[in-house]
Amino acid sequence: MARNAFALRTSEQSSPDEEFTQNFAADALQVLPDDVLRPGALVLRSAPGGGKTSLLRMFTPGPLLQAIRHRSRTPFDDIFAQLEEIGAVAIPRSALLSTPISRPDYSAPC
Repeated sequence: MARNAFALRTSEQSSPDEEFTQNFAADALQVLPDDVLRPGALVLRSAPGGGKTSLLRMFTPGPLLQAIRHRSRTPFDDIFAQLEEIGAVAIPRSALLSTPISRPDYSAPC
């Protein structure tokens, strides 16, 4: 049986936080609305593989700490600058953290 190359998305693979953060495209943060830090829920919708999980993973403790810790090194400096611009990080600590609550089962019959 052939292995499905799309069964695991990039950010779902067990890559270390530093490797994930180093490969994260800082420009992806520009898709977030200007008021992303307002109270309430933010709903992200896109086709499978559109980067929703990767975008959310960037706001989990490990990648945020990597962006802060290595903020003076390329490519972390671009990521840190984008996170700082939206108010997600501030020195000496981050202002925003997220964690996945659940993952919908898209294979379940409707």
